[in-house]
Amino acid sequence: MLDVPVRDAVRPPAGHAPGPFGINFGHNDAMASHVALLRGINVGGRNKVPMADLREVVTSLGHTGVTTYIQSGNVLFSTAETDTAKLAAALEAAIEGRFGIWSSVVVLSRDETADMLARTATLRSWSGRIWPG
Repeated sequence: MLDVPVRDAVRPPAGHAPGPFGINFGHNDAMASHVALLRGINVGGRNKVPMADLREVVTSLGHTGVTTYIQSGNVLFSTAETDTAKLAAALEAAIEGRFGIWSSVVVLSRDETADMLARTATLRSWSGRIWPG
């Protein structure tokens, strides 16, 4: 297994896909500008939210490049808005309005996500995917 500090990584090995949340081995302006982490969505058969519907909700707020990661409720999107607390509050309200459930939302910018990952000891590459190690 290869341990690669985030700051030293440049690109994934040939033929390998980016890891979760679109986080790659380096900065890429084409990646989503933000990630929203939703708590309590699709857990234990409760608070079921179809990912296609969740993408519609996020898109309806004016965000672009909206994608979801598995059934976790983690959402990647791009927006010019820089206030992550404002983004989280808008997502919480939109989710409650659409699905009738309340989910705590944490929004991180691409730079905040990269910083968080850089603060972990290493990233481990497994089958072309990156996981905090």
